Amino acid sequence: MSLIPSVYVHRVYEISPEEMKKNGVKLLFLDYDNLLVKHGSDDMDERTAAWLSEVRGAGILTVILSNNVKGRSSDFAKRHGIPVYAFSIKPLPHNYCRAMKAYGCRKEECLAAGDTVVTDVFGAHAAGIGSVLCDPLSDQDNLFGSVFRLWEKTVLAFWKKKGVFEKGAYYGKEDLQV
Repeated sequence: MSLIPSVYVHRVYEISPEEMKKNGVKLLFLDYDNLLVKHGSDDMDERTAAWLSEVRGAGILTVILSNNVKGRSSDFAKRHGIPVYAFSIKPLPHNYCRAMKAYGCRKEECLAAGDTVVTDVFGAHAAGIGSVLCDPLSDQDNLFGSVFRLWEKTVLAFWKKKGVFEKGAYYGKEDLQV
């Protein structure tokens, strides 16, 4: 099981709904903090909101999988009509699997987007689905997120030294081979 993302883009709105559809994606898992909104905010920027509308317009189901406790992510999800699995304890695959079962989707029909290697990418791969890593919207995190970011920095430095992966060297959005 790999920590290396299937696809790496700067922002979530760079993931093409058409490419997802073409590649059979029916269910898109989305992280909340620092992917859809900046940490501590509940406001999605216009470009992300427009993209989310395009994704849903393409017939792709969206689900928020957040390590936050219910509250901010649940309120946001309710306002935007998106199902949410709060306190998901990513990278554990449990809620990925629950959602796949609830929506009748196979692993090959799912994709997950998030801003951390340790929780989002590893969690997606633990569930057997493709992953998209996006750069975080903000440097701020809660305590839990800060701990994972420290671990992630160590992993990223090792990968960069080995020539395996480098932050900022984006790839995969053209053909979305998940």
